[in-house]
Amino acid sequence: IFAPLSGYMLDSVGFGATAILTISLGVLQNIFLLIAGTKQSIMVASFVCYAVFRAFLFPYFFASLSKKIGFRYFGALSGIAFCTSGITQLAIAPLALFVEGSCHEVDSDNEVDLANCTEGRWGQIHTIQILTLLALLLVPLVDICAEKQKSRNREPLLKPYDSYGSTDSHGSTELVYP
Repeated sequence: IFAPLSGYMLDSVGFGATAILTISLGVLQNIFLLIAGTKQSIMVASFVCYAVFRAFLFPYFFASLSKKIGFRYFGALSGIAFCTSGITQLAIAPLALFVEGSCHEVDSDNEVDLANCTEGRWGQIHTIQILTLLALLLVPLVDICAEKQKSRNREPLLKPYDSYGSTDSHGSTELVYP
C-alpha cells in the first residue's frame, strides 16, 4: 500500500519532500522505541512506522539512484548496495548481544531479580540511529536549497511587460513587436 504512495509522492512532490518524509518516519520509529518502555501501544506504533519507512525507502532508493547516477551503472550500484547491506547484517547478531541487557530473562514476579537486571544499551543504539537519520536529513535539505538556487538563477521564460514596448511621456506603454 505504501510503496505505491511513495512512487506517487516521488512523481508529484519530488525527491526532496519524499526523502524528508521517509527519513522522518525512521526518526519517529526510533523515538517511539526510545520512549516505549513496556507500553505495547507505543511498540505497535513503532512497528507501523518502521513498516511504512521501509515501504517508502526502497522506491526512493531505486528512483534516486537512477535519477542521480543514471542507468549506465544502475545494476552494478544497486548490487553493490545490497551486497553491502547483506554484509553489514552479519554484525546484527553480535550487536544485539552487546546491547540486549538481562531483564527479558527475569521472571516479572521476582522483584529481587528485576532490581538486579540490566535494561541494556538500547537507548544508546536508538539515539545513534536518530542522530544518523537526522544527519541524513541534510542531504535532501541541501538538494532542495540547491534546486531553489538554481531556479532563481535561470532566465525567466517570459520577459516583463515593459520590455516589449516603449513608454511615452504619459507613462503608458505601447507594444512594439519585433
